[in-house]
Amino acid sequence: MSVPIGSDATLHCYLVPEMNAENMEINWFKPSYIPYVHMYNRGEEDKSKQMEQFVNRTEFLKQNITRGGVALLIRNVTFKDLGKYYCYFESDYHHGRTIIQLNGTAIGTAPNILYSEQNDFVVCNSSGWFPRPHVTWTDSAGNLLNASWTEVLREGDLFGVTSVIPLIPGSNITCTVTNDITESRQSSALIPEMKPSPETGNSCYYFSIIPCVLFMCLLFLWFQMKKFMPTALFCLQRSPSNSHSTANYPTCHKKSISSTLKAAASSGIQ
Repeated sequence: MSVPIGSDATLHCYLVPEMNAENMEINWFKPSYIPYVHMYNRGEEDKSKQMEQFVNRTEFLKQNITRGGVALLIRNVTFKDLGKYYCYFESDYHHGRTIIQLNGTAIGTAPNILYSEQNDFVVCNSSGWFPRPHVTWTDSAGNLLNASWTEVLREGDLFGVTSVIPLIPGSNITCTVTNDITESRQSSALIPEMKPSPETGNSCYYFSIIPCVLFMCLLFLWFQMKKFMPTALFCLQRSPSNSHSTANYPTCHKKSISSTLKAAASSGIQ
């Protein structure tokens, strides 16, 4: 039988076939006969050799003793109380025993699901379980998801568990933690579509504007060069036509340079 840790447990024991057990010795023990958990001896309860951990915590229930049915109540069950219990009947003519296994359970915390846009995984953790728990991941359709890794750690008498799966943006996932006695708790989380972080957005902005600035600079230089090209070409074309007079060539060359400097100054070129 299984009971939550901290609750009361009632261990039942019966004689088959039914017979009156009022004048029998009925002893509960685990696993050695002495000291015992609780003893009933022919109408009297004997607590002289009771195990220390059960002092003031046990009660012999004998409402059905005339039909061979008895029970032992253990209050506030602890981890130390878990295990096998032997119920032993003995009379002048009969004797027999049976074994009852007492198990304890503890349901842990609701699973906590954590994820971050900066990371590429989802974490589920829960603590306070007994016995050892295990984790399952499912999507919105109930399909099982494979965990990257799962770790179960001992926390005193209890267990804690952590499990990790890859992050899938826009998915609806459920983390279920179950112990070996099929008690479970689960939590679900909707993973939103991830938005670009501010740093990523700024980087994209800077990288996109740099080509535009370079293009504007090149366009400005091209317009400035276009203004000065006619004067230079005019001077080069006029010089050969007046082959008998070379006086105009230096004047034209000097004028072209002067005009170029004035044009550059009026255009704001430093």
